[in-house]
Amino acid sequence: MIVSLNLKTGSKKIVAKQLTTPVSVTELPNGDLVVSQYSGRLTLIKTNGLQTELGADFIRPGVGIITVSNDTVVVIDNGAGAVRSVNVQIGKSELLAADLPGAVALAFYKNNYYVGTWDDGSIHILNKKEQ
Repeated sequence: MIVSLNLKTGSKKIVAKQLTTPVSVTELPNGDLVVSQYSGRLTLIKTNGLQTELGADFIRPGVGIITVSNDTVVVIDNGAGAVRSVNVQIGKSELLAADLPGAVALAFYKNNYYVGTWDDGSIHILNKKEQ
């Protein structure tokens, strides 16, 4: 379940139900959400509540998920030791990096993706321009 909290009033609103083990969420510029779920699902949740599954290419989406443009998110595929880019408008996934066992954390800074892996405790740097 995803819940929105109004920080001024303290009121809560359920944004999405029927999710299985949600571990991370990112917001698109239009207010839509993309939720990674450790169960193997990646779900687009439109502002009107409509849900679309995007995770067909994923084994187990992880905690790392970031919005990189109006229609693209980049997500850790923890189960595959990979990083994938997903166009949320057409549902197409592209492999950006593989061979990252235990990939768990993801950040984007100055045109580089930073991928944290728990298997070897490393931070791997992927240049976005090389993708």
